[in-house]
Amino acid sequence: MRVGVLGINHKSSDLQLRELVAKAAASIFSCHEKLKKQFSLVLLSTCNRTEIYFSFSDLAAAHSEILFLLRSLINTPFEHALYSYFGEDCFTHLTIVTAGIDSVILAESEIQSQVKLSYESAQIHAKLSKEIHYLFQKSFKMAKEIRTSYPYLRSQISLEAMVFQLIEHFFLDLKKLNILFIGNSKINRQIIGFFKKKQMHQLSLCTRSLSSARESALGEEVKLEDWSVLSKWHTYDLVIAGTKSLEFLVKVEDVASTYNTRLIIDLGVPRNVDPRFRIHPYIHLLNIEEIGNFMKRKEDVFLETISQIEEEARKNVQRLGGIFRQKEALTCAG
Repeated sequence: MRVGVLGINHKSSDLQLRELVAKAAASIFSCHEKLKKQFSLVLLSTCNRTEIYFSFSDLAAAHSEILFLLRSLINTPFEHALYSYFGEDCFTHLTIVTAGIDSVILAESEIQSQVKLSYESAQIHAKLSKEIHYLFQKSFKMAKEIRTSYPYLRSQISLEAMVFQLIEHFFLDLKKLNILFIGNSKINRQIIGFFKKKQMHQLSLCTRSLSSARESALGEEVKLEDWSVLSKWHTYDLVIAGTKSLEFLVKVEDVASTYNTRLIIDLGVPRNVDPRFRIHPYIHLLNIEEIGNFMKRKEDVFLETISQIEEEARKNVQRLGGIFRQKEALTCAG
């Protein structure tokens, strides 16, 4: 199959480098309409990975062009952290990613919707090749089969539960916390839902679109705020940011002479919070990479199972690749 992927993830690089590649990839997809139509591209960008899937008659040429554009936008060495897969290896990789086996949280389910949204978004902006359609549709199917066959892999702690455990170390009475969420993102909504179950009700959500937030059915306990409340973020005890913004939304210069904030959690990639908070004497900053490190448990129990899943995925990909080639041959013969 004439498909490939060029990517970077939490295993291959640190947060700062992932952030640079994420911004560059987003810029490429927003500014190069001709490129998307020529190469049939799908951009998958999450907190822990940025991957560009592509299809073209000359995969090496497509790979070189994408790499050239990334080089033109990134002014620091980054190629050592990239990985590339082609043909059936690309197919297997996407299946493993979609099943959550390559995630920080083993077998987490959010990645499925993220991959699906990326695929659907790409279809809106350009006509995709039949190879790309086959790649994504069959990967969805195989990932679902993996998750059904190995449900116990999802027994690890969730991101929202880890966030809750972390803030327990910073605050004595969680029920009295005044919390500001920045961005009506899925992860923020999940954390809000988890916090509500823990009887935490002083929750505010700051969003650019109040109407969209209302449709999310967050409940009356969640106070919705427009974007102007960002200027008052320092009046909250805890700030959790999770948006796709390319700019810092919470900045060191905005700290008032008096403030209540003791902890800021930045779930955004690119980062939503000015990293200079690292040197602030009283406000602590945790980013997505650090939370991921906290979540890494010893996975020795699962290593054999993961290897088994990967081997099964490769065999299925070989079978499906053969089916695709047979269909191609029949089409050409007809």
